[in-house]
Amino acid sequence: MTDQFADYLLLVFLVFCRIGAAMMLLPGLSSTRFPPFVRLFLAINLSVALTPYLDLHSGQLADYREIGPIMGLVARELLVGLTIGAVGSFFLHSVRFAGDVISNSIGLGGIPGQPIDSNDPLGQISAVLTLAATLMIFATDMHLLAIGGLVSSYQMVGLGMAPGIRDVLTVVNAGLRDAFLLALQIASPFIVYSLLSNLIVGILGRMAPKVSIYFSVTGVMAVFGLLLFSMAAPQILMLVPNAYANWFNGLFQ
Repeated sequence: MTDQFADYLLLVFLVFCRIGAAMMLLPGLSSTRFPPFVRLFLAINLSVALTPYLDLHSGQLADYREIGPIMGLVARELLVGLTIGAVGSFFLHSVRFAGDVISNSIGLGGIPGQPIDSNDPLGQISAVLTLAATLMIFATDMHLLAIGGLVSSYQMVGLGMAPGIRDVLTVVNAGLRDAFLLALQIASPFIVYSLLSNLIVGILGRMAPKVSIYFSVTGVMAVFGLLLFSMAAPQILMLVPNAYANWFNGLFQ
């Protein structure tokens, strides 16, 4: 009975390694706005609650009662959890990158912002988009989808199994592709706006070379850029959870 209980505790700990490692990096759940003890408490509770429902058996750990094999199991579970969490964090980083592109496109790139979900200060547009994207993840229950995806990961990579390098690179490549497409979708209207506005300013500057057209219309370009951002914001905010959900659904099919 004692050995069975010890094996079950080891099983819970291994589940905690995968879930806790992923929660350190997944969007929303990894925000610095969550105190570390809250995240630790949530990861422990999820591990204890999900372990009985997973298709796992403590009896399969009978051969792993030495410290060496146990550390190997822990390393494999951490690798799986960190891979899922790191690739999921690409989507939030793509929103930050798109926000920087938008700021530079409408002439607000040099204005510093405040750190919201990270220790580094972000631009004004990046800070707003990052906070709104995090809120949308929780408002659309994407954090629950992430937890469900972690449970489904045991069907792809069983307990204690080491994922192949090819499989890891495939997951990372798919996440980078989807995150890049998300950033391009968010920033593309503003890139077009920047090209057209600078083209018009350049033509006006050639027509009146003695007038400093560029510095005269910088404020106007920023105002119209913010107006464009206000009109596109609802569609932008829906792109983030949709791309996040599509990646998770495609990953565990």
